[in-house]
Amino acid sequence: MIGRNDPCPCGSGKKYKRCCASKTGISNEQLVDEELRRIISGYFENGISLPAEFAEYDRYERQWRSGLGRFISGKEIGRVTGEYYLFIARRDLWRSRVLKELDGTVRSDTRRLLQHWNDPIVLLAKVKGFTEDTVTVEQILDKDTYILPLSPRNELKEGDIFFGIALYDDRKPSTNAYLINGLYRVSDQSGSMQRNIVELAESSGFTNSFDFYNEHMLDVYKTLLSRVRESDSEEVAVPDIETSLTEPQREVLEIAFAKLDDFQIEESMKNRLKNDFEMFCLKEEPIIRKPEVLAASLFKTAHEIGMLGDVQFTQTDAAKLFGVSVSAMMKNVDTLTSYVAEVVQK
Repeated sequence: MIGRNDPCPCGSGKKYKRCCASKTGISNEQLVDEELRRIISGYFENGISLPAEFAEYDRYERQWRSGLGRFISGKEIGRVTGEYYLFIARRDLWRSRVLKELDGTVRSDTRRLLQHWNDPIVLLAKVKGFTEDTVTVEQILDKDTYILPLSPRNELKEGDIFFGIALYDDRKPSTNAYLINGLYRVSDQSGSMQRNIVELAESSGFTNSFDFYNEHMLDVYKTLLSRVRESDSEEVAVPDIETSLTEPQREVLEIAFAKLDDFQIEESMKNRLKNDFEMFCLKEEPIIRKPEVLAASLFKTAHEIGMLGDVQFTQTDAAKLFGVSVSAMMKNVDTLTSYVAEVVQK
């Protein structure tokens, strides 16, 4: 039994009465999701602390900007470089963070997962099958199988390749991976991309797939993204698979996109909006009691940055469309705009 003056088990450092005790109606699963997002977002923000680490990261980022600059935006290069550095190149930093969290006060379900999080998973996997809500993939190099959460809007084909970083998560019987941000998807119906990557791995001399990715992650990105460029796809920088969104956050996207689909918006732009909403959720950790409120905020953000073209919507019009108040809708618009405006301008 947690006392009201005890430290909150979510790890925020606040007393329980001033933190999660006030979150009535929120399930344990949602609270665990919040803890996990707090751990990951905190690591992204504070994982690098020493001057030598900052200098090392800067060298990686310059190298990755040089290698990927013709394929994806500067913002996206920063994201993938950060993921690689924090979870692969400096896995020791991540393991130290996990140990620190385990030594602190976290919920029992969070603690159980953290005990499996010492080794991040580099997913370079081919689609083997899918349902409306999940996709089964098989690793190209070590043949391990993972089942991932999937957005029902995506059009997948067996043979597509996914690439990104994940962590173990078996809380839902149908899945076993927690996606840190998202995954890239590349069509490979001929199998030529898979053969190229296998040849690269075999020629590298590494017998361990993690060691191969540690040394050649940038080369794999260049190989995959060059294929996307060759096919003239507009979705180069867009993860196609759901990240570690909670069910309420996914519901926000479904409600917002149901309205946005009524307008002539390029698919690549909608995907970018989705991607930046996921980053907003990861970093801002919004508490969602009524998904329609945040869905209205996302819709109004799309309107304010010009995604709806010449269509005019007052704040009142947009709020009525979702059945929420103007004040509630506008609460997150400025913050959401800061996440998506840079990409849309580019």
